[in-house]
Amino acid sequence: MGKTLLQGVELPQDIPRAVSLLEKAAARNNPYAAYALGKALLEGTVLLQDLPRAMELLAFSADRGFSAAQYLLGKVFFNGELLPKDIPRAVRYYSRKAINNHVSNLRKKIRIAPELPDYVKSVYGVGYKFDI
Repeated sequence: MGKTLLQGVELPQDIPRAVSLLEKAAARNNPYAAYALGKALLEGTVLLQDLPRAMELLAFSADRGFSAAQYLLGKVFFNGELLPKDIPRAVRYYSRKAINNHVSNLRKKIRIAPELPDYVKSVYGVGYKFDI
């Protein structure tokens, strides 16, 4: 709902409420909310640009496996337009995105039935494990 209110597409735009909802959700470890708010703060079109806060939110989201945040951070560090160019950091974020996509595709291929649990488990801070 926060992103919808921020964009004003399906509901009338309400920026203060959108920011409040996204901040609360991000504080509850919601990587999507952190990404949406971080992206808006990075772009500076809907909200005033705040690079330190944007980078904090995007890193939080990326560290929790949100691939869109990983891609965006890779792009920011590779292009060096908003922040100094940092190729090793860009490669790290791009690599995480690639790994997440490969694991996602692997999960789809080995899934026997939608009602059964995933065999490939994410272990926060460690990586992935195959679990039967």
